[in-house]
Amino acid sequence: MAFDQAPTDFFRSGFQKLRKKKDLEVKAILLKKWEDMRLAIDFCWNSGYQPSFFPYAVSSASIANLYRTLQGHSTAQECQ
Repeated sequence: MAFDQAPTDFFRSGFQKLRKKKDLEVKAILLKKWEDMRLAIDFCWNSGYQPSFFPYAVSSASIANLYRTLQGHSTAQECQ
């Protein structure tokens, strides 16, 4: 997978570009929980997942990080 910018910057700028009414709630959640998503993107990027699997890996890792945060951990941890 090739990015013109850091993977986390690529995803964050993509989230910020969401403009359709139906996407605004998703955008708000993603940006509010950005730290969980950022850790997931970094972990998955460094793990070398295949490009076709990368979105699924990031989704799974970010949900796991969010769950850890909701369980009372002060910061999210990288999903392993």
